[in-house]
Amino acid sequence: MDINKQRCVGCGNCIPWCTMGAIYIDTDAKAEVNTDECVECNNCYRCLPDEGRNPTLVRVIRRLLGIVSLSYEAPLDVCPTGALSPPDLKWPRFVRRAFSDPNAPATSMQFDSEPGAPMAAFGGRGTGEIKSNDVTGRLWWGDVGFVIELGRPGLGARLRDFEKVTRVLAPLDVIFEPQ
Repeated sequence: MDINKQRCVGCGNCIPWCTMGAIYIDTDAKAEVNTDECVECNNCYRCLPDEGRNPTLVRVIRRLLGIVSLSYEAPLDVCPTGALSPPDLKWPRFVRRAFSDPNAPATSMQFDSEPGAPMAAFGGRGTGEIKSNDVTGRLWWGDVGFVIELGRPGLGARLRDFEKVTRVLAPLDVIFEPQ
């Protein structure tokens, strides 16, 4: 996620919407994103519509009210100045979005391809497929299948979490779904 420093007024409304705790208020009293922790889920962007206020006006009002020990706090469900914007993602950050953003198109990971090359699409990330087994036919009469979901919209998970789970399951001769 990108935060426009000229538009940000440091209200902090984006902080609780970040599922990974990657957004914080920096020393300049404006929001900052730790890009190493951000998983490009776009949750903050989706959940905080732009209120459309002029950043300069908001800053002036906040300073004037501060002089008399009052404050202007934007409603918690908006970005008062529209400072958030999804970035144009490059390798390897675009991979994070494919795993994390429920609105991103599901794609197969072609890690050996040229960075930035388009990825081939495939059907979903698991939830829809297992819930529609009567159509997909993944499991037949007498078969048993388990789905383990890590991370949901609004709840972050890191690749190291997936690694821990798969390392525990691998010695049990678990058959993993292709792709």
